[in-house]
Amino acid sequence: MKILFWFLIFASGTLEAQTQTTTLRESGLTTFSVGLWNWTEKMTLTQGSNQDSGWANLQANSYSIGYRKDSVRWGYDLDLFFLSGKAVGSQQTGTANYSQPAVNLSGYGGRGTYYYRTEKFIELGMGIPVLFRNLTWPSNGSLQVSSGSNPLITAMAFWRFRPTKSFLIEQGIGPAGDAQSTIWNLQAEVLF
Repeated sequence: MKILFWFLIFASGTLEAQTQTTTLRESGLTTFSVGLWNWTEKMTLTQGSNQDSGWANLQANSYSIGYRKDSVRWGYDLDLFFLSGKAVGSQQTGTANYSQPAVNLSGYGGRGTYYYRTEKFIELGMGIPVLFRNLTWPSNGSLQVSSGSNPLITAMAFWRFRPTKSFLIEQGIGPAGDAQSTIWNLQAEVLF
């Protein structure tokens, strides 16, 4: 009985010390990042009763501000971002020929991420971005063109390299709402 009593006292003291260490290392940080997002979307081209499909590639610069909560190994981020870029779309087979080399794209979105720090400088995680985009494909006469879904809600896996306490580089990839479409991002983030 005495052994059990001393074991419980020792275990609770160790647990309390670990909790204090974790609490002391937790921090809430404001973040600012600049990045690049690139994704593909399936295009639908409709002319009368004929319907064809093609592909669109969207590329946008992003500017975001967010909040980051760190602990010893785990953490999460919440970001709001703005997008500005170009879209390229084409379809050269079937009944409709369509090509647009540079259509203006703008948008905004948010993202929540959860990550695990595997080493001092490396973080691995999952995120759920939600992108609202403003994109109007020019029509050719009676040809109507649309692409993707708005908003685009997806899941992304990412890795981060954090060489200092106040700077990190992130790269992420995931599906873009369709099994044949992908989305990826690359960004640099400052933490303060």
